Amino acid sequence: MPALTPVRLCVLLAGLALGASAFAQTAARGAEPAVQTASPAPAPQAVTPVGPPLDVATVPANIRARLGVAMSRTALLDLRGIADPTADDLALTTALFRRASAMNPSNTQTIRRWVEAAFAANDDAAVLEASRALVKADPTDAVALLRVISSQLRNANTAQDRLAKYAQLLTSSKLDESVRSRLALDAALLAREIGDEKQFLERLKQSTQLDSTNKDAAVLLFTFVSQRAKSDFERAEALNNLLMADPADVGVHAQIRDVMARNGAWEGAARFDGNVRRMLGAGGVGNDDALTPEDRLSELAILFRRDGATSALDELNRDLSAARARQERIFNSTDKKDQEAFNIRRPEEIRLSAVLEELRVASAVSSKRPDAVDLSLIDMQASAEEAVATLKDPIRRGDGMNEADAMLAASDIEANWTLWQFLANSKLDEAKPRATRLVEQLADVDPRVPELKAWLALRSDDVAGALAIQQGSEPSAWLGAAHAVALTSQGKKTEAIAQLKAIEFAEPLTGLGTWATAQISALDDKLDNQLGKQLNGYARTIPAWVDTIITAPATVQRLSADQERLSANATDPVPVIIRLKNLAPVPMGLGAARSIDSRMLLAADLRLTPSSFQSFAQPEVLDFARQLRLRPGEEMRVVFDPADTMIGWLNETISQSPTGVRYRLLQGFVTDDEGKRTAGPGCLDVGTGTLNRQANAESRLTAEQLAQRIGVANDEVLPSLLIGARAMLINALAQGENGPNIAPLLAALETKYATWSPQMRLLAVLELPAPGEIPALATWGELTKKEIDPAIAPWVLLTRVGSPEDPFITTCEQSGDPALARLATITRDRLTKQTKTYAVRGALGVISAAEPAKK
Repeated sequence: MPALTPVRLCVLLAGLALGASAFAQTAARGAEPAVQTASPAPAPQAVTPVGPPLDVATVPANIRARLGVAMSRTALLDLRGIADPTADDLALTTALFRRASAMNPSNTQTIRRWVEAAFAANDDAAVLEASRALVKADPTDAVALLRVISSQLRNANTAQDRLAKYAQLLTSSKLDESVRSRLALDAALLAREIGDEKQFLERLKQSTQLDSTNKDAAVLLFTFVSQRAKSDFERAEALNNLLMADPADVGVHAQIRDVMARNGAWEGAARFDGNVRRMLGAGGVGNDDALTPEDRLSELAILFRRDGATSALDELNRDLSAARARQERIFNSTDKKDQEAFNIRRPEEIRLSAVLEELRVASAVSSKRPDAVDLSLIDMQASAEEAVATLKDPIRRGDGMNEADAMLAASDIEANWTLWQFLANSKLDEAKPRATRLVEQLADVDPRVPELKAWLALRSDDVAGALAIQQGSEPSAWLGAAHAVALTSQGKKTEAIAQLKAIEFAEPLTGLGTWATAQISALDDKLDNQLGKQLNGYARTIPAWVDTIITAPATVQRLSADQERLSANATDPVPVIIRLKNLAPVPMGLGAARSIDSRMLLAADLRLTPSSFQSFAQPEVLDFARQLRLRPGEEMRVVFDPADTMIGWLNETISQSPTGVRYRLLQGFVTDDEGKRTAGPGCLDVGTGTLNRQANAESRLTAEQLAQRIGVANDEVLPSLLIGARAMLINALAQGENGPNIAPLLAALETKYATWSPQMRLLAVLELPAPGEIPALATWGELTKKEIDPAIAPWVLLTRVGSPEDPFITTCEQSGDPALARLATITRDRLTKQTKTYAVRGALGVISAAEPAKK
């Protein structure tokens, strides 16, 4: 089957593992996993069925719901215990979620896990099957609907047939505009593929008109318009459309800044540069660690233009003084022995980064402050000499660079430093011989050679020679600067200004670009920049709320999380109700890392006895991308039931005493180096009230009492008794030798299992701890291996079989049921590879295995 994922659509579903350790891995390709054959297993023995097969149609709805949750949870926990899931692991998980969904088809949470598993397994057929089931259960899921429609469209025989079907769908009012927008984009791409440029542009425009948040369409339209734009003003208008598609995209803010900057619209450039830095700072978990010297360079280059070279120079000197003051405190607080051992730098050895040092020289030259020029060139020289020495030392430069590349890089650093000396017209007695040596040293094709020659001629008063070199070489900013200086010396102001404007346009946010601006002002301080004024005016029309989408996200969206109720019995399902509302005056894209981030971390704070079990409350990674966008004022409501997670397992298992749970929801979460999680840039952090659960009466019984109750239980009370049994077994595990005597309970389970209904036998297989966790259940586990019913046997394979030589695997392989046989073969292969399956680890073992991922 062709690849299922629609053009320009990514299944942005996360959360099958946390956190996401399982599905963050890339599995081997192919729907059918390659299965390695293990050593021959023992021949199967004749098996007498435990009881009648499971007829799902006769199972009461409440029991089906309970079974579906238990199936989903068990499949999930099995996968979470595997650090690097293989194709076999993912194929098994996909099959198990399919069965869980069939047990309770109305549970969309389980179906979405099925979609996620199939997607991770690269099983296109299963993704489509699961998506169809999801659309049936939740017709409002635009993401799943788009996936299904796109798959159907690919069945058309020819491109023209597909385009005709697209045209029909695009007129359907039954489809949400956001879905039609994506279909229009697919149609546009198909039209371009067959060479129909007219239809390509029509469908592309239609796509952006149907949904302004369709970022893929907006990017494509921007590229189309930008290539044909006659001016940067038209490009700025196109960028505004791209900005409205995703106001939280730092790259778009940077593009707008750059368009403004290269045309001298410094007011607009400053505004969007501030946005860029705030966004990047927020990306560093709320501090400035994510900002680079280049980010500071852009800020100060704009300050240079708005407030003058002296202001920029003063800021740079303050940066340097502050850095040296910090280093002085470190140096003085360290004894001499450690200073030498750890090579702690002296304060005067701290210098600005190379790009900031260039701006410092440009600012000093433009401020006409010879003392500042000398100081900045001294620091530039010291940094350059240190970098060159490192490159020439094979030990310090490392293994990643050979000798020839190291020497070339060293020559480039020396050339750059020499050119700045020439530009500053300072230390020429050092710069000239160095330039001569570098010209001889570098190949003629090196672009630095004509630059060095031109400036060497210029500073040797050979203006004609400098102009001749410039005219006979490939253009560059440094050659343009030499040309401008030469023309200025000849009194050709207009021509010089044209050269300087070209540098300013090409490199507006560099040291050389700021120097060019200062030179232009020196030559003519009354130049009128009409385009710059137009762009500044246009920037003012862009709404102010886009500036705060990252720093004040609550102004554009509202996120809330509430538990359905705040008191409940121990085993009652209590979903978390999550609401996400668009407060912006325009539609906002919804999805992972979109304007409204749909990816969330749900962390539980449990009040349990013993409290040590709190550490087992794994957070859940969730993605609520049910829709593609939210219109202004539109609210999306999502119901998430933690029952099928480790949190739900804990709530039930540690239920001998009253418990409490509250949740914290981190939108677009990020994790710092110390493992601390916070809401992501432009995202929100909310919490719920505390749900108080009563103790489970059955969990408080003694082993004798439990055994007695199990002996007479029917389907109505047995589910709660199984939870009580699990609680007692886990409690006994936790207490060790001091734990309760579980022998009566084990005896009752072994005696009564065969008398239970098929649905209760299946529930027991799912709910009781794995043998790897509670070895005392091994005898009871052997009874479950008489389950040859294809509806129950897969779960016995998953939860009770811990050895590749277990005869039950062969029994299932030879059952005559192809699906069961395949699962059995996968189980044997996983165990042969010593995969720590659920049967081997148990639920609590999954936590310890997933601990690194939690960090």
